[in-house]
Parts: sequence; structure tokens; C-alpha cells
Amino acid sequence: MDIYSKTVGGLSPSQYKEALAFADAGVVVLLDLQRKTRPGGGLHPQIADPIGASAEIHQATGMVTIQASVKLADALVLLRAHAYAAERPVIDSARAVVSGRMRFQPEDDHHE
Repeated sequence: MDIYSKTVGGLSPSQYKEALAFADAGVVVLLDLQRKTRPGGGLHPQIADPIGASAEIHQATGMVTIQASVKLADALVLLRAHAYAAERPVIDSARAVVSGRMRFQPEDDHHE
């Protein structure tokens, strides 16, 4: 996990807490994806080839953070929840956000 800041220096206690929450959310995503892969079947495709997809998911998570006025961990949860409800991969929801086809509103549902 990479963490970026607008300013030079370490994380404040609240920023550190938020970073840990985001890391926890990432672990949940990875474990859930791997759980869906049959035993002995190797890594789930979204884990095996994360480079391209992760950039779009990171970008979409940041966009959802701004659109919905939520923290990063909550934005990832919203993105994942939308994908789950739509029965499609998280990368599809991320691409919809990045392309502008889907937006999240503060305390509101998404609009696609």
C-alpha cells in the first residue's frame, strides 16, 4: 500500500488511523477475492494481475472519496458494495466512476 500526502512529513495520529483502516479494507478485499477461488486453483485473477486494475480502483476510490464526502476506507467499501449489488467485478464499477458514467453523492446512492 502506498500513502501520499500533500505535505512533507509523517502522518498525524488520525491520518495513521485512517491509513490502517484503509489497509484493513484492502486485506478484506484480497481475502474475499482469494476465498472465491477454488482451493488449489491459484490466485484469483484480480490478485494475480493487480497492476492495471489497482490503478483504476485507486483512482476511483479517490474520486468516490471526493464525490461522497467520505474517508478512503469508506469510499472503497461503497465501490465494493456497488459492485456486489450489481453482481459485477469491482474493476467494472471503478471504470464507471473514472469514466464519469457513475457518481456517488454524499449520503445518497450512486447515479449511473
